[in-house]
Amino acid sequence: MLEKGICRPSRSNWASPLHMIPKGSTDWQPTGDYKALNRVTKQDKYPVPHLQYFSHYLKGKNIFSKIVLVREYHQIPVNPDDIEKTAFITPFGLFEFPHLNFGLCLASQTFQRFINEVLYGFYFCFAYIHDILVFDKDKTGDMQRLEQIFKRFVEYGITINESKCEFSKPQVDFLGHIISSEGILPMSSKVKAIQVFPKPETVS
Repeated sequence: MLEKGICRPSRSNWASPLHMIPKGSTDWQPTGDYKALNRVTKQDKYPVPHLQYFSHYLKGKNIFSKIVLVREYHQIPVNPDDIEKTAFITPFGLFEFPHLNFGLCLASQTFQRFINEVLYGFYFCFAYIHDILVFDKDKTGDMQRLEQIFKRFVEYGITINESKCEFSKPQVDFLGHIISSEGILPMSSKVKAIQVFPKPETVS
């Protein structure tokens, strides 16, 4: 993380405990436990959209692409005057994040506002933080839409996680749902978890 510039040594008077977030089945993401900092942070009520908000745009659409951004929060710089507030304690010393990071209460709203600005005017896609769904009637249209989006990404310096993206498919998995020309359906794995859930045997 130091080599990539994600965090750096700090001399801050602020210090949050170290908190490890599981990332997949084998990796961990270090961040700060920012409960105390979040309590004194001015709240941002910018809305993070619901999946159903864009369902009416899917009518007549047959081809879908999913774009996933890499380390999305780390693409947003923190105000230089506030970087010291992100400091966290480790066994190896005090470190801070010069970019937005997990655990900060405004992270989701800040990035959602940013990605909405990036994609402003594009009514052929839906962004939920770092997951972006693109939809069109055919592959030719989809490729044109993707080109428009990627040009905008270049302008804003946004990086994608190519290994997690899907392009020009008849259906894609998106936010735990299957998106296709038939609409929005729950993934079978999610439904199965409910079906096999033990039935209650007592009243209380």
